[in-house]
Formats: sequence, C-alpha cells, structure tokens
Amino acid sequence: MLDILYGLAKARDLGCSVVNMSLGFYTDDETCIAALNEKTSELDEQGVVQVCAAGNDHTAAKSYPAACDATLSVISLSKRGAIPSNSSTYSMKTWESADGYMRSWFSNYGDRCDIAAPGENIYSTGVLEGTLKNGYLVMSGTSMASPVVAAAAAMVQAADPDLSSAEVKDVLCRTAADLHTAGKDGESGWGLVNAEAAVKAALPPSQSEVPGVEPDVPEEEPPAS
Repeated sequence: MLDILYGLAKARDLGCSVVNMSLGFYTDDETCIAALNEKTSELDEQGVVQVCAAGNDHTAAKSYPAACDATLSVISLSKRGAIPSNSSTYSMKTWESADGYMRSWFSNYGDRCDIAAPGENIYSTGVLEGTLKNGYLVMSGTSMASPVVAAAAAMVQAADPDLSSAEVKDVLCRTAADLHTAGKDGESGWGLVNAEAAVKAALPPSQSEVPGVEPDVPEEEPPAS
C-alpha cells in the first residue's frame, strides 16, 4: 500500500494528469482504506484522473485502489469471436450484448465498478518473465482493460485541457456504450468505453460553430512582384 501512495505522489509531482493502476489488493483495514481514499481524493482534486483495474477474481469483493471513491474502476469485457473458442467466458457468461460483448469470466464486478473495456486475449507489450524483455504476448485481465480507459481519459484531456478530473470521468461514463441494463449496472458499469464519442463530447465548439461569431480569416498576402 505504501508503494501505491508513493507512486501516486510521485506521478503528481512529475506532472502526470492520468494514472493507470493495473494492480489491486483486498483489505478490511480501515486505516489503510482511509489512507488510500485520502490520497486518491487529493490527486483527484488536483486534476489527476486515476484509472484502476477492478481485479481478476470473479468476485464483487472490493479491490483497492479500484474501490476508492475518487478512482475509475474498470471491468474487463470479452467479445465473441475475439477470444479463444475454449475460453471460460463462454461457459460462465450470465449475459451477452447484441453485438457479442460479455463480462470476461475472470473480471471482478459490482456496484463500485464504473466502466468497462476489452481485457481478454489482448496483444500486450513489455513481457515480464523473470527479467523485462522487449516483446509481445497475448494477455488477459482487468490490467489489460484499465489502460484502454486511461488512454481514452488522456485523449479527453487533450481535447479540453480545462476539464477537471471529475469532468473527464463524467465524459467517459456518459458516452460509454450501454451494453447490459439501462444505466449503470454491476456487470459493465456505465458501459463499454467509447473513445471517439468521449473526445467529441469533450471538444469545445469551434468558433465557426458559435452563433453570431465569425471565424478569423487570415488576410491574404499580396502577390510577390
């Protein structure tokens, strides 16, 4: 837990505006939970969007820091045809959207989860096998889904740097594609992250789209004699 607190403080000090945490642990220690909530809330108020993997134990139990109030907790989704035919997701699924999305069999879930992204059978970089190697490997886990949402958060911030952390999270959640039941649910949060829709929602209207305001047109240079 201390490593996480130190890492968050270091990220803030380095000027990070989005932090991905593909990690988590379970605890009932109220002191530990309070410390995590305090630090994540502090960074949230300072404009740092914190995105967390929900966990890979197929449980609704709270995994931290994903269960902290200020973080964005990410469920892993799988898509029919994009995962192995023998995946446990098929046999363990409790729902499936019209376009073939299901909650990944391993993914944690529950009311504390906010949003979802693909996390099964993902081609990933930085394979760690004893020593760090430059390579690629197909991996599965909410640790694969969380960075997808973090990347979308970074694009939203780039679209409108004046957005607060809370506003970035709101944009991501309200533009997510609803997959399971209407509104937020414990199986997919607000739905599948939609980077394109989120960026479009975050972009300030251009001058040419504001009624009564004419766009600036640069004066033409006189032709060279």
